[in-house]
Amino acid sequence: MQQETSDRNAVMHIDEVAQYQAGRYISSNEAIWRILSFPIHERSPAVIHLAVHLENGQRVYFTASNVQQRALNPPATTLTAFFHLCQNDAFAKTLLYSDVPTYYTWNASRKVFERRKRAIANKVLNQLGMPSPTRSAAASFDVELRREQNYNIMDLSSYVSSNIPKLTLEQKGIYDKIMQTINSGNGKIFFLDAPGGTGDFRQTLPVIPRSTPADEINASLKRSALWQHVKTLKLIKNMRVQLQNDRSAEIFSNQLLDIGNGKVPVDLTSGKISLPHNFCNLVTSKGELVERVFPDIQTNFKNPNWLSERAILAAKNKDVYQLNNVIQSRIQNETVTY
Repeated sequence: MQQETSDRNAVMHIDEVAQYQAGRYISSNEAIWRILSFPIHERSPAVIHLAVHLENGQRVYFTASNVQQRALNPPATTLTAFFHLCQNDAFAKTLLYSDVPTYYTWNASRKVFERRKRAIANKVLNQLGMPSPTRSAAASFDVELRREQNYNIMDLSSYVSSNIPKLTLEQKGIYDKIMQTINSGNGKIFFLDAPGGTGDFRQTLPVIPRSTPADEINASLKRSALWQHVKTLKLIKNMRVQLQNDRSAEIFSNQLLDIGNGKVPVDLTSGKISLPHNFCNLVTSKGELVERVFPDIQTNFKNPNWLSERAILAAKNKDVYQLNNVIQSRIQNETVTY
């Protein structure tokens, strides 16, 4: 493509392909999806579009070089290919046009129907009960109401009855308190604080731009006017640790609770805490960390299963970038930028 400027002697060449490649953005999610060789294009359920048109009324694409050839001999459509199939296949004569994809597949490159060899297709799209893909149809459904109405009360009751005997004494006590509130018709808000991740407050404070630490604390749920109406329930025993019957797991769990409860001394100068030596495997550099998590990455980086079993997490993006650079520097192969 050329673009003429006000100067008749100056011609600016525009490379649209290069502009598209330079402007295309691929997120980290899509990049790792491609690196791990996950499928890119899928459709469920698989759908084939059957053309419907009058005789010689199909849409034809042509260029200046093949306009005459396309006009005299236009490419076949699924409809014209169906007519040709019926002339040469006795079984196809017994089928309706909409039934052909059940027993034949459409070869888009050759523009012909080919008999299925390994399986048969599903129903016609309008027989699957699928809603029309329009905004008005989607907006007309009350999704939350339909979700509530679609619960199977008998299945849920059976599930509850079979799992109540499995509750521990602590869990049974909390279950009874909540069910008593429900059966009495008195509304109440419960907060369950328990080991193993139940939405507790040992997490990052709310992020408020250009604020002070006091502002972040005041924005937390515990400073809300609703918190006085919340009934806090606690589970003390970590059942996951008990079921493992592993002494080291119990020690690690208690150390996590000590950190979350603020029992570990904090260095007033740096604001950091010192982890116990038996808390985790300590490393002295990013290079050692990479070697521990990704050993012999030079030969294993092409194994998607090996890569999916390990990861390094960091609190800040700058540390993530540095770790990525360390890992990539150890891989001797042709680089690809997405």
